[in-house]
Amino acid sequence: MPIQPAPRTSGGSARATASAGICELAVLAPVPWPALPAENGVRGRPRPWLGPSATRRRTGRGSAPQGPARVAPATPQPPDALRTEPITAKTGLADPATPRSLQFCGRQAKIGARKMATQFRKVGRNDPCPCGSGRKFKHCCLNKVLAPMEQYRAREHQRVAQQGLGRPIIAHEFHGYRFVAVGPKLYYNNRWKTFHDFLQHYIKDVLGGEWGNAELKKPAAERHPLLNWYHDVTVYLNARLAAPGKVSSTPATALVSAYIGLAYNLYLLAHNLKVHATMVRRLRQRDQFYGAYYEAFVIGALLRAGFDVEFEDESDTTTSHCELTATYRPTGEKFSVEAKIRGAGKQSVDVGNQLYKALSKRGPYPRIVFIEVNSAGDGTPAGQLAILQGVLESIRSREATLTIDGQPAPSAYIIATNNPHGSVDCAHEASAMAEGFKIADFKMEGTAPDLQSALAARERHQAVLALLKSLGEHSHVPVTFDGEVAPFAFNTQENRLLIGQRYVLPSEGGEAVGELIDAHVLPNTKQAFCMLRLDDGKMVMGSFPLSDVELAAYRASPRTFFGVLREEQKAKSPVEVYDWIYNSYKHNSKEHFLKLLEGAPDHAELVSRSQPELAKIFAERTVYSIMRETGLGRPAA
Repeated sequence: MPIQPAPRTSGGSARATASAGICELAVLAPVPWPALPAENGVRGRPRPWLGPSATRRRTGRGSAPQGPARVAPATPQPPDALRTEPITAKTGLADPATPRSLQFCGRQAKIGARKMATQFRKVGRNDPCPCGSGRKFKHCCLNKVLAPMEQYRAREHQRVAQQGLGRPIIAHEFHGYRFVAVGPKLYYNNRWKTFHDFLQHYIKDVLGGEWGNAELKKPAAERHPLLNWYHDVTVYLNARLAAPGKVSSTPATALVSAYIGLAYNLYLLAHNLKVHATMVRRLRQRDQFYGAYYEAFVIGALLRAGFDVEFEDESDTTTSHCELTATYRPTGEKFSVEAKIRGAGKQSVDVGNQLYKALSKRGPYPRIVFIEVNSAGDGTPAGQLAILQGVLESIRSREATLTIDGQPAPSAYIIATNNPHGSVDCAHEASAMAEGFKIADFKMEGTAPDLQSALAARERHQAVLALLKSLGEHSHVPVTFDGEVAPFAFNTQENRLLIGQRYVLPSEGGEAVGELIDAHVLPNTKQAFCMLRLDDGKMVMGSFPLSDVELAAYRASPRTFFGVLREEQKAKSPVEVYDWIYNSYKHNSKEHFLKLLEGAPDHAELVSRSQPELAKIFAERTVYSIMRETGLGRPAA
């Protein structure tokens, strides 16, 4: 059941899979509670926390009105030299009768690729294309070379935006089964449509089916907190399932986010390092659960931000030391990391006790101290701000006075989070702040005396600044396995608008085919305004209507919506649309502009205008044409 990113004020959303009439969460239903929907609508027996059905194996490692129409691009066929031999169903290997041909094809493919790249590097953009078409290279085969690289950059940007900078999710679908690699283990199941579906199985495997089922038999008041979370989340999500076989969406409340978030952080720990036995033991113990839960959150945050994490030697009982050592990969800087969480239900937001305990630990490197405030507040942004302001005051009031064993307390980066688990009825309202304890140039409202000082401070603190940035950008659990945005992953969308693809356009002679060169989305009018290049080199413009699925996908990842990585799109007003059109056409010749403006009532007067003037006139008139066609608002005075 995936959790989908959403504005903080309205929480996230969760997605669940119902397959063949069986809700994916039905297999997660707690034993003491009523049965949940089963196959063909018949209420079935609830399943245990984790039973013998678990699957785990160990391995070694349009057309708009009066506008252009979309056509599905043809599926490219591989050249003969790249085709592989048939695969036998029994062995999964190439036909043993022709082993040499497969080896030969692989060698030919590599050599051919190297020769082609060498040949293209010697061709200028304006030189004749080496394919022999007679057209310029930039208008012919250049995009065929660049397109795969640009598409990869877009996909990787999308994946990193969701998964962060740790090890990528490794998953593959084969014959209806989803295989997921987690460190040295391989999991598979035929009902995991979303990454959240997998996580709900994974957390039970890590903590153990026997332990979980034993806890479920206890009364709620005596049960481990995590199993109460599990029960409440399961009931909440199953009550919000949609049609069988579809991926459903529901708000990700505080408790849903806490439960799925713990599963994700345990996955990150195992996938990038390994699940430490001490961590599992602490999670199972009621009196240590919340501390271990927050430590897992901190480890997940560090991994997503591009840090390597090492556990300190737990067998060394001669001294008290920080829990983790984190190394920022880009610079090699090491940090001693400690995580503390306050108990729930406290009226005060003072974090003095947590700060003292954290700074009392030995740390050979600069310190990062995470403190979870765990205060529900009143659920409003103003209430969250008041909580963090109180935390900041409690930290600053101790800078000059706090001592450890009679000595002034060491300096540290303090990251205070406020992400209480709450209940399934509470909105997910997470927040965080950072403050330099005895670090003068790392303050909440600090300002530098000049640009040079600001740049130097940024250089000194770049690792922690990257961590803070990641906390904001990677605060949601990924929905998909491969980084695809959820609207496209779980909905059918034919003929997506992709830069570099070709589409059919209406023309005076009937139809013309053009390659999509550039495009901008106008969300308010549910249209994409596109620029296409025809086979004869002419540039034309047109608008495409966008479906609700496409608009949702655009909002999820606007920079990769058209299949390539682009700068932030800001063409939301007539002035911004003007800038886009002008910058796209400003280098065209005067003759080209006169041809584009052919038919204008003042065409005879336009002949006397200069090329720069015609570029501005063309852009201005095109914007007014778009405004009439799409209803785009008038430019501000």
